Amino acid sequence: QSTGIDQDFKQIVLMHTDESSREHHLTIQLDSKTPTFACDLPQELDIANDLTWSCQEVLKTFREVVSQYQALWDALDEIDSTCWVIEPEPFTRDAVHRRIVVKEDVSLIVTLDPSQPTTLPRCRFLGSAKSIQTFQNQLDEKVDEWDASSGIVENLCSILGLELPSKPTGEESEISIECGVCYCYDMMGKIPEISCNNNICKQLFHVECLVEWFRGLPNVRQSFGTVFGECPYCSKPMHVQAIL
Repeated sequence: QSTGIDQDFKQIVLMHTDESSREHHLTIQLDSKTPTFACDLPQELDIANDLTWSCQEVLKTFREVVSQYQALWDALDEIDSTCWVIEPEPFTRDAVHRRIVVKEDVSLIVTLDPSQPTTLPRCRFLGSAKSIQTFQNQLDEKVDEWDASSGIVENLCSILGLELPSKPTGEESEISIECGVCYCYDMMGKIPEISCNNNICKQLFHVECLVEWFRGLPNVRQSFGTVFGECPYCSKPMHVQAIL
């Protein structure tokens, strides 16, 4: 169905509700000889760039493509409803990844295969080097135990040997995801990716913020692109790869 047409008839917005009551929007721009299409799908909509199509034909194609991703969105919805998701922000249906909190100093980016969303996703751990290595070793050792007939969250909990935390409902949380220097999470699209290896501290930082902090210290040193300094919170030694 159509949800909007501008006064100049240069933009049409079509909306389709899938079988799980998720809304999907397709925007058609008609302000040039070649129409353009924008939608919330993991792939571009394959429609001939000419004026021979009708809105009914476009919506039919859109519905057919949306139906191909039901299993993907079901898997992502499970993650969204169960885990503490900190990316993507803002949320869009074309994103096939989620960054979830694992523990206070570790998060995990899981990227699903749109064609086989219940198979083992691509996993990237972020956080303190020691904790990351521990979880990566667990994943490597138990990768053959992944059961595609079970949910993504169930598999991750089983392999990692813990319950993944859900998003806190109160004002305060024991887990901090903001940078300890700028006190922000999102800094022009960049997120805190490095944390202090001190198990008592575990404070997160943006790489750029930590580099700038280190360079302001009197005892800072740099070798082959790596900057060495002290944690701004606990003063334990830290190092970070400088951004060139």
